[in-house]
Amino acid sequence: MAGGCRPHASARHCAGDDERTAAPADFLRTHRTAIVRRSEVRELVSVSEGAWLLRLRSGAAVPVSPRYLEQVRAQLAVGAV
Repeated sequence: MAGGCRPHASARHCAGDDERTAAPADFLRTHRTAIVRRSEVRELVSVSEGAWLLRLRSGAAVPVSPRYLEQVRAQLAVGAV
C-alpha cells in the first residue's frame, strides 16, 4: 500500500497522490474517492437528508461525504464559488 492507496487502487496512482502534489488551495477533497478543482464547482446541493453533491461546471455531480462536508462548506465560503 505505497502512498496510502488501497489495494484496489492503481499501484501507480491514487487520489491521495493528487492531493499531496496539487496546490491545496486549488482543490477540495469531497469524499475518500474524490478530489475536485475548486474553480470547477458550480454549487453544493443537498439531495436528501444528510446526502450532498457538488455540481460542477461540466454538469457532473460529485459526492460529498459527511466526513468532508464542513470542510467543503468552509473552503467554498472562503473562495466564494
